[in-house]
Amino acid sequence: MQRGTSILAVALCIQLVIARALAMRKDRLASRPPNSAFVTAPIANADRIVVEGKPPAGKPADSARVDMVKENGAWVVESAYGMPVAANKADELLKRLAALRRGLPIADTAGALKRFKVSRDDFERRVTVSRAGKALATIYLGETSGPHKTDARTGGAHAVYAVDLPVYELPTDANGWFDDELLQVPPDVLAGISLGGAGQRTEVLTRQFAANKAPGPWELKGLAKARQVDDAVVSALTRAIAELRVEAALGDQPNPAWRTNEPVLTLTIENTAGKSVTWTIAKPQSGDFDVLKSSDHPWYFSLTDAEVKPLLDAYAPGALIAKVEKAAKMPKTGAKKPATPAKMQHTGS
Repeated sequence: MQRGTSILAVALCIQLVIARALAMRKDRLASRPPNSAFVTAPIANADRIVVEGKPPAGKPADSARVDMVKENGAWVVESAYGMPVAANKADELLKRLAALRRGLPIADTAGALKRFKVSRDDFERRVTVSRAGKALATIYLGETSGPHKTDARTGGAHAVYAVDLPVYELPTDANGWFDDELLQVPPDVLAGISLGGAGQRTEVLTRQFAANKAPGPWELKGLAKARQVDDAVVSALTRAIAELRVEAALGDQPNPAWRTNEPVLTLTIENTAGKSVTWTIAKPQSGDFDVLKSSDHPWYFSLTDAEVKPLLDAYAPGALIAKVEKAAKMPKTGAKKPATPAKMQHTGS
């Protein structure tokens, strides 16, 4: 009898332990009801964002890592020589993370983390948000689980949720975050463009602005009065300046391999406020890209050949001068006119 009582007591203890464990698990999930905030930490005032992914085969881990920091109220890509982040892109990411909502958990065990690719060592993206050196939140994102949905979890938790944040919107290279339009000059403020090459001629384009700020026609210095500027070529040139996009930041120190001391083209651009900036464009020793150094910035930029082509085309000899078509030859005075056919006679019936 006593032995049977002991067995029942042990069984009861086991049941109580199981019940407590289930209750704890239920309470853990109940404390995070559906549609609650996925990221609970206050991240609006963060001053650092790190986005990490899988590095390419044979590449170091930091080749798939972007570090963005807030300096003097502005975000810069620390891992790209301090290049400015594209307008509002970092702040928009913080807002996006803060707005993520939880649905029902799709997994809640440590073993499931690898299966959903949200483990500490196996993930598609890891975003770490911090302030003053202290981590505020860590988000692990795995594979796509539906349209615009990604499996995700927060650091220190095992519950996996499907959140509205595709991993392709979180690039792991600096080019996806920095402002690639920072060199652009709007066409309506262009007042002068000077094009030159190493030891070669210089072409100078200028235009005047009326009192109502309406721009006048472009004029080419030294152009004979009988000739005209090719408006189509100038339009392509100003559009290329206004829409120029840098491909990458190569560094903030010169490199002899870039041949910037042997430029293929030098542009000095003046705006309506009288401020000028000079672009020095060179072709490096190797590679299918061009190097641009702006007098306005400390960085050396990589450009595609397609971005540079309209600039070089405008500097080609005679490209800025409109082509005058030769007039058709007129018949000489006194030339024999072709015989006209005799009038047909009408006969009566």
